[in-house]
Amino acid sequence: MNENYMNEQANLPRPSRVLRNMALSFGVLTLILFGIIGYTAFSRARIIVTLGSVAKETSFRLTLAEDVFGRERPSDSLPVLFLETTDSASDTFVPSGEGERAGKTGGVVTLHNETDRNQPLVATTRLLTPDGVLFRIKESVNVPARATVTATAEADEEGAEGEIGPSRFTIPGLSPSLQAAIYATSDSPMVRGGALAKTVTEQDMETARQTLRQKLLEKSRQSFAAQVGEDKITTQDFVTEIVEEKSSAKAGAAVSSFTLEIKLKIVGVVFDKQEMLKSVAGGMGNQAGVPAADSVRYTIGNYNVIERSAVLSGRATIKSTADRQGSNFSRDNFVGSTPDEVKKFLKNYEGIENVEVQISPYWQRHLPRIPSRITVEFKES
Repeated sequence: MNENYMNEQANLPRPSRVLRNMALSFGVLTLILFGIIGYTAFSRARIIVTLGSVAKETSFRLTLAEDVFGRERPSDSLPVLFLETTDSASDTFVPSGEGERAGKTGGVVTLHNETDRNQPLVATTRLLTPDGVLFRIKESVNVPARATVTATAEADEEGAEGEIGPSRFTIPGLSPSLQAAIYATSDSPMVRGGALAKTVTEQDMETARQTLRQKLLEKSRQSFAAQVGEDKITTQDFVTEIVEEKSSAKAGAAVSSFTLEIKLKIVGVVFDKQEMLKSVAGGMGNQAGVPAADSVRYTIGNYNVIERSAVLSGRATIKSTADRQGSNFSRDNFVGSTPDEVKKFLKNYEGIENVEVQISPYWQRHLPRIPSRITVEFKES
């Protein structure tokens, strides 16, 4: 029994071996722990985003109001001054629709006399085509025997029927026996020499109105500018209303020209253009710049003479930068990503010109998995 006990004791691990194994395990765990602590303490990432400007077209709508004694102007309105007048203008315009020449057709005819006696013919002597179109010579002539003379002939009535080609004419006023020997011919087509008449279209009428309107607006602008300053009012700064209109022809009429007269009520709107631009930019948020004056197009309408107000609406091109507080720049988006993944993600957004990613320690291939170890910085291009 003592021998067995001694054998069992001999097979037990020696204390030095146990301690060595414990120390080795502790050392490995310590290294792992220090590695985790070191990664946490020293792993950093810096994302540098270069921002550029983005041109965006936006619509806007502003309320315009005049300061009126005893009434408070709305706080969200733009202060203005309304100047009113009434003026008239007229002019002559040429229609653009389909048309034809006005007046009767006419041309030169040759009168033939194959008899042995002279044949006098008075002015208005009738000449008849085989198709029954009637012409008349315009002057008296004497056609010698066995000879020919030329004369001017004109259609009996206006219309396209008189536009014929070269033809032979009988003279109905002569006896049937003479009509075969005394007759007329033409070598050229009969044409109308009057003014060209065209159909007045609705677009012709509207174009004429706008032409007169612009003429009156420029006249009023010069008058108002003399009162408030040349740079204070442009041809955009008006509200107009046609209060009376007279035309020598209506749409659908065929004329060579028509005269239009309009009487226009004109309201000039004077306001600070820079304040307008600031208001437009204010509606786009803090990242938007003030638009350039030449990028703004607007109209003024809804003029209320009692309330002394109007509405300005239009479109403007505004240059803005990306919102630095936007969710696309949240550090949570980048944890554990590679630099290429960060760049690809951010370049999907407008207004980002360049992305640079710096990671430390330098051998790290991924950004930290702790958001607080990532910083996002911005710079302007």
